[in-house]
Amino acid sequence: MMKRYEFLKILSPKVSKSLVVVGGSNVGDWISLEPSDGTFACHGMVTPLPIAIGLALALPRRRIIALTTDGAVLMGLGALVTLAETRPSNLSVIVFDNELYEGVSKGEIPTHTAMGADIALMAKGAGLSNSVTVKTLKEFERRMSSVLRTKGTSLTNIKVDKGAMGVRGVYRDGTEIMYRFVRHIEELEKISIL
Repeated sequence: MMKRYEFLKILSPKVSKSLVVVGGSNVGDWISLEPSDGTFACHGMVTPLPIAIGLALALPRRRIIALTTDGAVLMGLGALVTLAETRPSNLSVIVFDNELYEGVSKGEIPTHTAMGADIALMAKGAGLSNSVTVKTLKEFERRMSSVLRTKGTSLTNIKVDKGAMGVRGVYRDGTEIMYRFVRHIEELEKISIL
């Protein structure tokens, strides 16, 4: 298996004017590659998927990408049902599945995916047919080339090794992140939010 960072390096040039919601142990790696105000870094473990769903529904013409983890999805399974029910045509969900609650346990506590649970199959069971698990960089690149160009809701579960690359983006607190993100949306969409 590959490190999450290798997959993020493939994704980074493809995001263009998309809005990215990232959480968990993905934050440092993603911010180091994309320190854009178009990234909303969540501090709550379960929050990336629900926030991304809300954004996708509120901004239907803008591509939204959620970068979350197996631990976050498993702790907030209700969001999968909401995702399948609402099916925003502009939302791509990417789950980095390292089979660990890495962010809260330093990688010592396995998630249920280490015991056979399958997030892509759970999403399909909830009603989201465009859900797959990928394991290689080549599979991921093909998948992203497809889902980021087409309308529809997708979930891509990626099996990765534990551990971040140890890189850090510029630190910002939650309030600063929120204001920068909202101002970025206002500029992109030519709307007033705050």
